[in-house]
Amino acid sequence: MDHWWKPKEMVGLGDYAKEEVEDVTGCIPWFLEKCVVQGEIHLDHGFFTEIYSEALSFEADIQKKMSWGEISMYATIVLPPRLC
Repeated sequence: MDHWWKPKEMVGLGDYAKEEVEDVTGCIPWFLEKCVVQGEIHLDHGFFTEIYSEALSFEADIQKKMSWGEISMYATIVLPPRLC
């Protein structure tokens, strides 16, 4: 992730370690960018709450449209075996 951090050397980490920020954001540059508020990292930013809400809504929609067997097949095909 050095390529993301390099131009953002002035970004303050606040109470977080660099590794913690990378773990929470999954090293996804767009997520990292969303965590920068007024030049400082904020992992408690509402951005992650919004993603969580959207994921819950997606799951509820899938459960309404698919039987458990279909959901199980989807999860088995799409998700790695250790997550199913």
